[in-house]
Amino acid sequence: MAPCRRENQAFSYVRVSGKGQIDGDGFKRQAETINRYAKANKMEIVQEFRDEGVSGTKEALDRPGLTDLFVAIKANGRQACDCGERNAHSP
Repeated sequence: MAPCRRENQAFSYVRVSGKGQIDGDGFKRQAETINRYAKANKMEIVQEFRDEGVSGTKEALDRPGLTDLFVAIKANGRQACDCGERNAHSP
Protein backbone atom coordinates (compact mmCIF):
# COMPACT_ATOMS: atom_id res chain seq x y z
CA MET A 1 0.00 0.00 0.00
CA ALA A 2 1.32 3.41 -0.97
CA PRO A 3 1.08 5.91 1.87
CA CYS A 4 -0.37 9.39 1.52
CA ARG A 5 2.34 11.40 3.21
CA ARG A 6 1.24 14.88 2.26
CA GLU A 7 -2.10 16.64 2.16
CA ASN A 8 -1.96 16.86 -1.63
CA GLN A 9 -1.63 13.09 -2.06
CA ALA A 10 -4.70 10.95 -2.63
CA PHE A 11 -6.02 7.51 -3.43
CA SER A 12 -8.48 6.85 -6.24
CA TYR A 13 -11.28 4.31 -6.53
CA VAL A 14 -12.85 3.04 -9.73
CA ARG A 15 -15.55 0.42 -10.23
CA VAL A 16 -17.57 -1.23 -12.96
CA SER A 17 -20.71 -3.20 -12.14
CA GLY A 18 -20.87 -5.96 -14.71
CA LYS A 19 -18.34 -8.64 -15.60
CA GLY A 20 -18.87 -7.65 -19.24
CA GLN A 21 -17.67 -4.10 -18.46
CA ILE A 22 -14.27 -5.16 -17.11
CA ASP A 23 -12.61 -5.09 -20.54
CA GLY A 24 -14.51 -1.97 -21.66
CA ASP A 25 -13.42 1.64 -21.32
CA GLY A 26 -15.14 2.33 -17.97
CA PHE A 27 -11.97 2.12 -15.89
CA LYS A 28 -10.07 4.29 -18.35
CA ARG A 29 -12.80 6.97 -18.41
CA GLN A 30 -13.11 7.00 -14.63
CA ALA A 31 -9.33 7.22 -14.17
CA GLU A 32 -9.13 10.07 -16.70
CA THR A 33 -11.83 11.99 -14.80
CA ILE A 34 -10.11 11.40 -11.48
CA ASN A 35 -6.73 12.43 -12.88
CA ARG A 36 -8.19 15.65 -14.35
CA TYR A 37 -9.74 16.45 -10.96
CA ALA A 38 -6.46 15.68 -9.19
CA LYS A 39 -4.45 17.83 -11.58
CA ALA A 40 -6.90 20.75 -11.31
CA ASN A 41 -6.65 20.54 -7.52
CA LYS A 42 -2.87 20.02 -7.44
CA MET A 43 -3.20 16.50 -6.05
CA GLU A 44 -1.08 13.43 -6.70
CA ILE A 45 -2.79 10.04 -6.97
CA VAL A 46 -0.49 7.61 -5.15
CA GLN A 47 -2.59 4.46 -5.49
CA GLU A 48 -5.68 3.30 -7.35
CA PHE A 49 -8.20 0.89 -5.85
CA ARG A 50 -10.71 -0.90 -8.06
CA ASP A 51 -13.62 -3.25 -8.02
CA GLU A 52 -14.18 -5.29 -11.15
CA GLY A 53 -17.71 -6.49 -11.81
CA VAL A 54 -19.03 -5.49 -8.39
CA SER A 55 -22.48 -3.94 -8.17
CA GLY A 56 -22.84 -0.55 -6.53
CA THR A 57 -25.80 -1.97 -4.63
CA LYS A 58 -23.47 -4.18 -2.57
CA GLU A 59 -22.60 -3.03 0.92
CA ALA A 60 -19.24 -1.24 1.15
CA LEU A 61 -17.61 -4.10 3.05
CA ASP A 62 -18.68 -6.51 0.30
CA ARG A 63 -16.59 -4.57 -2.22
CA PRO A 64 -12.94 -5.67 -1.86
CA GLY A 65 -11.45 -2.61 -3.57
CA LEU A 66 -13.54 -0.16 -1.57
CA THR A 67 -12.72 -2.02 1.66
CA ASP A 68 -9.00 -1.80 0.80
CA LEU A 69 -9.44 1.95 0.20
CA PHE A 70 -11.03 2.39 3.63
CA VAL A 71 -8.16 0.46 5.23
CA ALA A 72 -5.61 2.64 3.41
CA ILE A 73 -7.38 5.84 4.49
CA LYS A 74 -7.44 4.71 8.12
CA ALA A 75 -3.81 3.54 8.00
CA ASN A 76 -2.78 6.98 6.76
CA GLY A 77 -4.61 8.83 9.50
CA ARG A 78 -7.13 10.37 7.15
CA GLN A 79 -10.60 11.06 8.43
CA ALA A 80 -12.20 12.32 5.23
CA CYS A 81 -12.40 11.35 1.60
CA ASP A 82 -13.01 13.75 -1.28
CA CYS A 83 -15.41 11.82 -3.46
CA GLY A 84 -16.00 13.31 -6.87
CA GLU A 85 -19.43 13.19 -8.43
CA ARG A 86 -20.13 10.09 -10.49
CA ASN A 87 -22.59 9.87 -13.33
CA ALA A 88 -23.06 6.31 -14.53
CA HIS A 89 -24.36 7.47 -17.88
CA SER A 90 -21.80 10.05 -18.87
CA PRO A 91 -19.35 9.13 -21.63
